[in-house]
Amino acid sequence: MRLSETLDDADAAEVAIATRLRLAVGRLHRRLSRRAVGGLTPSQLSVLVTVEQHGPLRLGELAAREVITPPTVTRLVASLHERDLVKRVTDPEDGRAALIEVADIGRALLDEIRRERTAFIAQRIARLDPESRAEIAGAVALLERLLDLPDES
Repeated sequence: MRLSETLDDADAAEVAIATRLRLAVGRLHRRLSRRAVGGLTPSQLSVLVTVEQHGPLRLGELAAREVITPPTVTRLVASLHERDLVKRVTDPEDGRAALIEVADIGRALLDEIRRERTAFIAQRIARLDPESRAEIAGAVALLERLLDLPDES
């Protein structure tokens, strides 16, 4: 069953909640993306995070994970390399090939971005009354449960 067919079978209230959740998460994502420090584009940040989480990676693997073309990933990695955010290392399995990994400066920048984004959200939560803060905590727990549900095949 396709996801769109599931939507057709869903209760109208569930669809309304799902729509509001999608829109709220999208708005939060856009606000956090605009607050990126370090002058990284969203694409550069995405590549840097992917290398951090899955690296070291060959350029082809990175392009596949990011679902972008090899020339695009090469350009993005070059821009990150120029800023010393990533480094090229020799592939231990094939000395002719290079792997991309996050450099210490890149790791520090990612830590800074995460701290800044967390602080942004924490500042907003702090402006809420205690009851609303408790509701947010409960909502986060529910979102985590929602994300942990297995996908239906």
